[in-house]
Amino acid sequence: MKIKILILPLLCATSLSMISCQKNNYPREEGATTITIYTRDFEDYINANFDKIVRRLNENLEDGVQVEVEYFREEAFNDKIEAARRANNSPDIYIAAYNHIYSHIKQRVCVPLNDYVSAEALADISEVVYDSVKYGDDYYAYPYYVEPSTLLFYKKSVLQRAGVTIPSENQTWTWADLYDACAKIRRIQNSNQWPLGLPGTGDVGWASWGQQYNQLNGWVITENWDACRLDADLYPETVAKFKELLTFYSTIYDNNYAPKQALTSKGYNNIIAALCNDRLAMSFGGGYSLGTINSEYASQLDDIGVIPIPTMDGDATKVTATNGGWTFLIDAKSKHKELAGYVIEQLFANKDYETFIDFFQTSGFCRFSPRKSVAAYIESNSKITERERRFYNVTKLVFEHSKMEPLYPWDISSKVGDLLDRCVDGLDPSTYDRQITILNNEINRIISVQNLPGTNPYYHE
Repeated sequence: MKIKILILPLLCATSLSMISCQKNNYPREEGATTITIYTRDFEDYINANFDKIVRRLNENLEDGVQVEVEYFREEAFNDKIEAARRANNSPDIYIAAYNHIYSHIKQRVCVPLNDYVSAEALADISEVVYDSVKYGDDYYAYPYYVEPSTLLFYKKSVLQRAGVTIPSENQTWTWADLYDACAKIRRIQNSNQWPLGLPGTGDVGWASWGQQYNQLNGWVITENWDACRLDADLYPETVAKFKELLTFYSTIYDNNYAPKQALTSKGYNNIIAALCNDRLAMSFGGGYSLGTINSEYASQLDDIGVIPIPTMDGDATKVTATNGGWTFLIDAKSKHKELAGYVIEQLFANKDYETFIDFFQTSGFCRFSPRKSVAAYIESNSKITERERRFYNVTKLVFEHSKMEPLYPWDISSKVGDLLDRCVDGLDPSTYDRQITILNNEINRIISVQNLPGTNPYYHE
């Protein structure tokens, strides 16, 4: 059975050839029902692992099921699945990020898994992700993995050469520590290098979620989703804390500590490449960056360290990042929901723990299993090397204190990101009050237009 791949022309030929050649020789079970999965085209090692577990299922020629997978680049995925639904040709199973699941439930494009996936498999899902996959008594998505959204990566050799003390692995810096490190590093760099990489346009809105929660002691809107918390009259302390966040970004850019434009063609999602190629000495980056280092820059693993992102007070026991990641849902228009549930269970809830540990090990343990049984197996597994355990312990520290990504509409985060992004070209502190008032009004307008008050599914007075 050959897994079909739909790839946009921009996908590099080397990636395409590597993936597709692995999918050409599946045996075909005659008379089997085809279950189609729409998923994202991720890093090669993630796609290869996904192909591995699908191949194993397709090699079972007695279960009456054959799986076909279609991979899509990020910019094509939503359009493709919407077109398929309009044409009454929906996939049976599709991928979604944790923070999108609630909107899919409201749009009624997915169905609860309870009737299609065993109670044992559902009971194995970690409580850490409940707020994203479970609503009431119903589970709507089976989690694939979870990862911290933001960490601080650094080159030990550069820090040492600049006279910067290497940070302790289970702690983090204050902002003042980070500024001091940037100043020292800047002095030994050339004009084509920078001390620090930060998320840029389009990405800072989500990559700063952990910073926002840390600074504001909560999200930018109220728990009831009825108002923005940036009203100076109602929330003066929150506004003061938000000004400090603006000052953080302004300080970095005003001192030329971070580049104002992306250093890689894939922008922030691949910012770690700029660190590994010596354009950056330190960089914010998603947990997935460890997987990139592990698979593409393995020779540098001993020179790269990671800590929770610096905070104003340097407290690593508070939220410094959100937990993100991916899940799989059954499409409401699937004609084979029972078999789709069987496929989800076979692919993502099976007990072949070695396959799962191989996946997380290949990713450099930047990701965590949202299954309790798999997490326990990995925690005690002797296959994990000392170096891997070091990375694992840091990302675990961040993971355990993180919040799941916010469920409120992306429009709100986009507005916050727009203001943070203006710090790139300089944002006069004398304008902070006016800028924050404008942002507060824009977010309140979104809350009103989208009728958000009282719709947070986890808010209870």
